[in-house]
Amino acid sequence: MPCHSMRTTSVTLENKEPATLADALKAMGYQVRLVGQQINFTGYHAGKYASGSYINGTLKYEGSMDVAEVKQAYAAQIVEQTYSGYGWELTKNEDGTYTAEKQSASW
Repeated sequence: MPCHSMRTTSVTLENKEPATLADALKAMGYQVRLVGQQINFTGYHAGKYASGSYINGTLKYEGSMDVAEVKQAYAAQIVEQTYSGYGWELTKNEDGTYTAEKQSASW
């Protein structure tokens, strides 16, 4: 492949809520634009540049991106949304794990 060309990679990511995926990409450090059900993103994660879009269940990107890390960031967003919705307070630890505390009702 000539050095002046870019490779575009397409990955199927079905059943992903675009707003949650946008939050996951933001958490990874990308600049994200969400318009309706479409995401456009660009930026660096782990020292690697990538830009692309998510439309109709397909993530397309140019550059270098670890799709497993995107899926992990998406899962972390789901955990945060789910726990906070049930009155839990989550704290993200340095090692990437979470500590959850149930907020007690005051009488």
